Amino acid sequence: MIKIQFFESLKNTYAQIIKVVSMKSSDSDELMIDYHSDLDSLFLSDMERLSAAAELLSKAHASDDKVTMQAALVYIRSSSIRLSGFFENITDDTELLLKKNDWPDIPDNYQVPNRYKFPHK
Repeated sequence: MIKIQFFESLKNTYAQIIKVVSMKSSDSDELMIDYHSDLDSLFLSDMERLSAAAELLSKAHASDDKVTMQAALVYIRSSSIRLSGFFENITDDTELLLKKNDWPDIPDNYQVPNRYKFPHK
């Protein structure tokens, strides 16, 4: 099984930011990420379901089993919707953090300082 730690790190950073910014409790009720769940495990579980469904589709196609192909497509759709929701929750919380806080304006032509070694400019 693949092990990633990306989403947990992101979730933990968001949780720390939420604690230090002036976010009202009514605003925190709008958060979509489940901050008590292991996001990496949720993501991997959904990806494993999608991968299994894609493999089922391939095998059913090779056997010309149209009923199983249709079932596999339903599983692929379901897994894709779950993954879409997963990323939509991250997007929604990101937007909430951006909107509900008093951030400084980002200057025109802003460049991330080199000390952060951010590869995308």
